[in-house]
Amino acid sequence: MVILELQGITKSFGGVKALSDVSFVVEKGQVTSIIGPNGAGKTTLFNIISNFYKPDSGKIIFEGKDITDAKVYECAKLGITRTFQNIRLFYNMTVLENVLVGLHVKAKSGFASFFDAIFRTKGFFDTEKALRERALEVIEFLGLEDYINTLAKNLPYGLQRKLEIARALAPSPKLLLLDEPTAGMNYKEVSEIMDIILKIKDMGITVLLIEHQMMLVMGISDKVVVLDHGVKIAEGKPEEIKNNEKVIDAYLGREEAETYA
Repeated sequence: MVILELQGITKSFGGVKALSDVSFVVEKGQVTSIIGPNGAGKTTLFNIISNFYKPDSGKIIFEGKDITDAKVYECAKLGITRTFQNIRLFYNMTVLENVLVGLHVKAKSGFASFFDAIFRTKGFFDTEKALRERALEVIEFLGLEDYINTLAKNLPYGLQRKLEIARALAPSPKLLLLDEPTAGMNYKEVSEIMDIILKIKDMGITVLLIEHQMMLVMGISDKVVVLDHGVKIAEGKPEEIKNNEKVIDAYLGREEAETYA
């Protein structure tokens, strides 16, 4: 079953075409990886899927609904969350507070929530309790329980990466976009993130991933999409991609391809 469909996505910045007629589908409950050289348009594509950018042409279909013109917060409410290539945490807030921020889309809005907050109703405290319990659950899942009250800025780099995943995972998304979640990590940390992504998949959450670590991509992906200079040059299962001559020439290189042969 298809959860996300991209139809002819094209995006230019000035005279530079970042994406050109990119189309593919993401199957529900699977891990789909997007790979390609720097400047291939991968993060631009993520920004379009999450509606930070609008495409010049093309459509984004999520669960059968056209969300091309949706607002960022509307996409979040529909169940699309993401991390960023460059970590974007609230550094002067604790681990718990950062994860609670990720749960804002689950909180009540409008007059009812205003009334509850002002008069400290039972509904207000019930909501606060439920959100805190969910935040603690996700923190434990990511192995951050020993750092609940630690400021994000005081966490080691690898734990900051995990915290960003925790914040995106907190609202129980249907589609989780991970933009280079292992950037700057060592082998042990990469292996931990691989295990985490597979556990997220086991929860029934669909994962769309941008990644340069081929060990991770080839180890956990159900499908791999390859971009080069804004153009999709290949799409298929990991074993098909690692043997694709276009991908080898544009990105993997002969030695890297042989490593995963």
